[in-house]
Amino acid sequence: MGQLNGKTALVTGGTTGIGLAAARRFAAEGAHVFITGRRQQQLDEAVAAIGAAATGIRSDVSNLDDLDRVIDAITAHGTGLDVLFANAGGGEFAPLGNMTLRPAPPPPPPPRPPTARCWPGPSGSPRAVTPSIP
Repeated sequence: MGQLNGKTALVTGGTTGIGLAAARRFAAEGAHVFITGRRQQQLDEAVAAIGAAATGIRSDVSNLDDLDRVIDAITAHGTGLDVLFANAGGGEFAPLGNMTLRPAPPPPPPPRPPTARCWPGPSGSPRAVTPSIP
């Protein structure tokens, strides 16, 4: 008997690499595994590799509507969720109690080095490039 018989697992980013390896192991231990991925072809290949113990859901973890569809599919399966292997996406470190579902703000643009300044000429096109003036 496997350690996860009758359990349900969710592996985000479960189509390749570590995510796929984890999903295979969970299935080998007896769990029904839901895997997510953004690319349908890779998702279909991963589900085929795992077998009947896997359900694939095309989704992007940064899209809250997609996450709702994942939860709806797990709920419809009827056994709840026992294991979450969060393998997709990025983020910041924070205590679990401080995490929210709101999207993270985009990163600031990289600073532009003050290398040159263009001055428009009479025709409106750049006419001269001079060293940056602070």
